[in-house]
Amino acid sequence: MNQKKIQLRLFDNKKPENISKLWLKMREAQWLFDDSFKDDVFAFAEMFMSEGTLAMEVGDFQGIVYGVGIKDGGQAMTVIHLWDEAARGPEGIRLVQGAALAAMRAKDLHKLSAMVAVPNAVAHKAVKRVGFKEEGTIREQLCYNGKWTDVVYYGLLRAELEELYLKRELDGASGTVDRTGTLSTGSLGSVGRERQPISPTGDTPTATPDIQRESGPDPEGTGRA
Repeated sequence: MNQKKIQLRLFDNKKPENISKLWLKMREAQWLFDDSFKDDVFAFAEMFMSEGTLAMEVGDFQGIVYGVGIKDGGQAMTVIHLWDEAARGPEGIRLVQGAALAAMRAKDLHKLSAMVAVPNAVAHKAVKRVGFKEEGTIREQLCYNGKWTDVVYYGLLRAELEELYLKRELDGASGTVDRTGTLSTGSLGSVGRERQPISPTGDTPTATPDIQRESGPDPEGTGRA
């Protein structure tokens, strides 16, 4: 039986109605926006509509992947927010890894970084499943509902992700990025070399997801990067 592919496609961040829809959805998450950002729709819109931002939609509005202020040859901080259960399984993780590796190859990125609030157990598990490694804790870095919260800093080197992908390729996991900017699971081993992704602006998505627990629904629905 053929399994339906999960797809990642460019999010049209030039349409105000898309930004508004996404803002309302993302505000439902407990740990995604801290107090400095959660009520500032104008700052959110400015970030998403800037030339330095690339956003990609997972499935049929089942999640969002975005990176901001990414520069060639450097590092990147990003967020992946997957709110639909169908987008949060093993294929979703492979898709995140494929998009991340394609982005790192296209922009010659050395490292991906992520910050996750200490109470967000779901996101900690998710970034580790993608391949991120814990690098340290920053005390009282973000404020949620008036309470300062420690965050854990994670990193993923390009060499580490290349190694993970080689292993997946040998295991038969795969996916492709087509010329429209859509990445789908199915042949992930070929991502990023022959078909350079993804963005008409030259910016890239990266990887810090919030994926469900091993079983059952995701109670928080978010990770912050």
